[in-house]
Parts: sequence; C-alpha cells; structure tokens
Amino acid sequence: MSNDVLITNIQRFSLHDGPGIRTTVFFKGCSLNCPWCSNPENIKSYKEFYEKNSIKGEYGKIYSNQELYNILIKDKLYYTTREKSIIKDKLTNIDQCRLIYAELPGGITFSGGEALLYLNKIEMVLKKLKEENIHLAIETSLVASRKDILFSINYIDLFYVDIKIIDKNKFKMLLGGNLDLYLNNLQELFATKKKVIFRIPIIKGYTDDERNIMNILHLLYKYKPLKVELIKGHNLGSSKYESLKRKIPVIEDISDEFLEIYKKNIEKIGLWVEICKI
Repeated sequence: MSNDVLITNIQRFSLHDGPGIRTTVFFKGCSLNCPWCSNPENIKSYKEFYEKNSIKGEYGKIYSNQELYNILIKDKLYYTTREKSIIKDKLTNIDQCRLIYAELPGGITFSGGEALLYLNKIEMVLKKLKEENIHLAIETSLVASRKDILFSINYIDLFYVDIKIIDKNKFKMLLGGNLDLYLNNLQELFATKKKVIFRIPIIKGYTDDERNIMNILHLLYKYKPLKVELIKGHNLGSSKYESLKRKIPVIEDISDEFLEIYKKNIEKIGLWVEICKI
C-alpha cells in the first residue's frame, strides 16, 4: 500500500482549527457528501481540475510521508505548551472546561474531507510528531471504519466531531452516510476518555428542525464533551463550486435569535458552548 497522500492545502499559522497556533492539513476525499459543504474540492478522493479567473489549476497534490513531515515540523517553535491551570473544586463544569482548553498547546490539526480515512497512510509522520511531543487534533465526521477510529486514538489528542443530522433516513439520503456507524464510533471514542469538542453546523432546512435539535440535545447530555461549537452556515465556498463548475448550494441565513436560543438550551445541560460565525 502506498504511503503517499493527496492533500489540497497545508495551512500554516491557523488560529481557527484548534487551540493555540496550528498547522492544518486538508486531505482530499470524504465519506460524506453534505449539501452545504464549504470545501467541495475535498469531497472527491482524486485530483480535480479547476478554473478561477481564467487561470486553470488542480485541486490536490501528492505528498510522501517525509515531505509532509518536513513541512509540519517547520513551525514547531510556535506550537508552545501553555501554562497549567489550577482547577478548583468550586468551579462550575463550564469554567473547568474553559481552563482545560486554555492550557492546551498549539500543534497540528488534520482536516479534509475526512481525515480519519488517511491517518493510517501517514503513521510515520504521526509517530515522529509524537516523538517531538507535538499536540495533534482532528476534525472529523466519524463516518469511518472502527479500525480507523481505533488507529486514530493511538495518536490524536483532541477530536473535533461534527453532529449534523440525528435521523437514520436523513443521514443516509442527505449526507450519504450510516448513522449507526457514526453513533457506534462516537461511543467507542468517548470510552477512551479523549478530549472531544462537538461542532454543530446550523443549516436552514437541513439541521435546524425541532426534532433534530432535540435529538442533538439528548446526545450532548449523554456524552458531555469538553466544548460545543455552533457553526452558522455560510456561503464562503461559492467560488470553489464555481471553479469546479458545480451548482452553488443556497445557504439561507439563520437568525442570531435562533442561535442564542439554541446556545441557552445547551447551556442548561451544563456545557460550555460558543457560537462561531465565519
């Protein structure tokens, strides 16, 4: 099996893909096909040609393990460890979660596409990064094999996990995935006591109905993650759809009032939640 991987972007000095200063690696290829995806260039697992402003190019570049490691290790000095916080017994769960997050260092975040599908191809990179004591995070839909989940647990320190649609039929019809696989993997992940942050995309007409929200609240109550992030839908991927000559999805606006009510309902569970508007 080849250990080369297809990557669309390696974003250095990233501040929005985990704690501290990070480098984010975007793998090409996903196990889902979300109608609102803002990274359409990462859905297919092969190189694609594009055209932007009469300039032609290619989404996807092949990297060997050594090439990838050489890039990721460049900014090691910026992945500093933060000072340890003192957690007091009288603090609320939300305050304790804030302190735990505040002490997490910068590092590397693997994204996509679905990064879980490709970690086994870069095991040499993962081993060398851990030897350098570099913090590793992943952004994932958890729609991957149990084997992929168990492999990732050996190396990943922090998991950013999407909660999109908690309905078996809609999960399959709209996203192209298996909800039972997702839920089983979620249970497997939380059994390891790894740090998990849930990300919930709020997409009008897809994830904002009352039943879905109630199902998500039940899931949050069951697992109690470190943090919850509400992600407001946006149209920032429009130019990428145009470059690939694909139909641009229409993302209708969600009101700030709706987001605040959603946030308060999550806070009632005793969880730390933030609204992320990109």
